[in-house]
Amino acid sequence: MICPRCQTINPDLHRYCRECGARLAERAAARGTLRERLYQAIALLNQGDLGGARAEFLRCVELDPSHAMARYYLGQTYFFEGKLDEARASLERALALEPSLANAEVLLGLLSEIEIRTVEALVHFRRAYHANPACGLAQYHAADLLRRSKQYREATQVYQALHQADPEDIAPRYYLAQVEEERGHPGRAEEILREITAQHPQFPAGHRALGDLLRRHGDKDAAAESYAHFAEVAPQQAEAHLKLGAVLADLGETARARQSLERALELREDLAEAHYELGVLLYTEFGEPELAVRHLERSVELNPSDPSARLILNELKFLTAGGAND
Repeated sequence: MICPRCQTINPDLHRYCRECGARLAERAAARGTLRERLYQAIALLNQGDLGGARAEFLRCVELDPSHAMARYYLGQTYFFEGKLDEARASLERALALEPSLANAEVLLGLLSEIEIRTVEALVHFRRAYHANPACGLAQYHAADLLRRSKQYREATQVYQALHQADPEDIAPRYYLAQVEEERGHPGRAEEILREITAQHPQFPAGHRALGDLLRRHGDKDAAAESYAHFAEVAPQQAEAHLKLGAVLADLGETARARQSLERALELREDLAEAHYELGVLLYTEFGEPELAVRHLERSVELNPSDPSARLILNELKFLTAGGAND
């Protein structure tokens, strides 16, 4: 049976949800054909077969127009297909049938957010939380929306509540650091991120965020140290080596910078920024214009809208063609 509150699939013999404790509807066990269709549709949805899932969910709704879960999943499928009007209608109908469907409120909140209806989105996220206080997804969406709306005090309150609910969860403090920087408290943001990296040294995003914060505020030496930790705990992430190489180039540590940038491109050849950084470094510090041109050309190919790479590439081509002597 599918829980009407948290959408957990429970064994047929269960009368209460194993996740949230909500009472399960008796009728689900009595509708074999509908239940089988619903489970099959959910399987298709999980496999990414949106058309097949939609057809099955529509058939479920035909068999039982008052089946809230079928309408919820149909709305979810429409949402993934980008059919936003149909998604909204199906989700609203699901909530009319079963007001405790927290995930339906979350999806309606996301729909409102897409349509830039901020107040309405927050209402849906808050309704989702009240319907199921364990629905952390609703709180995270609400806090992120509040942050992007520059309602920092309210966003901080949500993240602090999430942290108090689960002190071992890194995410609330990680996002709280972002709020603190945006509200003009970079020192407090740094303090939070240093606490995270000290307590969870194997958490790559913490080192990355700390490095980004320090670099934005001019402490390139400390940023390089954080990026080095990032590359150490996530050696297969090209971004780590790119960030380390870029800040090392700024610090004049050209040999290490080149090594890091080349490693980034070994891991991901399609990183336009790495080609740009390496091309500039080869041009300005190593006297290898031909190799620099190749990297800058690749950067422009990958990111044609970047004017910096194109400008330096044209300048370098002009110089290497002997145009400076004309």
